[in-house]
Amino acid sequence: MRSLAIATLGAALLGLVIFFGLPGLTAWQRVAPDFAHGPVFALLAVLVALALRQRWPAGRRPDLVHYALALLVTLALGVFTEFAQGWYNPARQPSVGDVGRDLLGGLVGLSLLALRDRRIFGGPQVAPLVVGTAAAVILLAPPSQAAAAYALRAANFPELVRFRFPLDLYFLEARGSSIRRLSLPERWSGGRSVPALAVKLECEKWPGVALVEPASDWRGFSVLTLDLVNPGDQPLELTLRILDRAHDW
Repeated sequence: MRSLAIATLGAALLGLVIFFGLPGLTAWQRVAPDFAHGPVFALLAVLVALALRQRWPAGRRPDLVHYALALLVTLALGVFTEFAQGWYNPARQPSVGDVGRDLLGGLVGLSLLALRDRRIFGGPQVAPLVVGTAAAVILLAPPSQAAAAYALRAANFPELVRFRFPLDLYFLEARGSSIRRLSLPERWSGGRSVPALAVKLECEKWPGVALVEPASDWRGFSVLTLDLVNPGDQPLELTLRILDRAHDW
């Protein structure tokens, strides 16, 4: 009965990864599915380890072997889900990054399981704690960065972007161009320290910069102000486009 429960839950987790997806219109919708690989495969790795223990009791094989095999099986399942989801939805192509997140999730799950099992190392479980913490920090970095970018965007409102911190560029996309933060040269800043964005246009057709996810509620505002500097000698013709999320190209 226990084996059946483990298999059923494992199959449900794999189905969740293969068949569930978000449209990816916002940063959260892009980051959340990627991050979800971690918790899902953490639990999946624990299930695999428990299943292996039932097949090979601890008295017959070292526990460390169980954990190594569980991690390898988890990694194989991660690779399988990438190709399976591509078969189910051709728009979702296999991703090495997703497999990496699956592996990190497996490390977190097995580390938590190892913390309860003193038969592996004996005494203080330093190794599982270090490995699990490092894997969790890596997994949490992208959603933490997204959360900080949203918080900074809210703090800057009604300004679109200020260019004071690297995170100010989170919602900017360079398209046919390269961008970097700098202090506006004194020639244009009047001796003040003014953070700015340098944009180098690199291709001939439609180069520019896109702000892909500005604050959505602009009620009470009716004017959009841009502060631009052209450091060159020739006039530069610019186009400003404001597109709805469901715009028609």
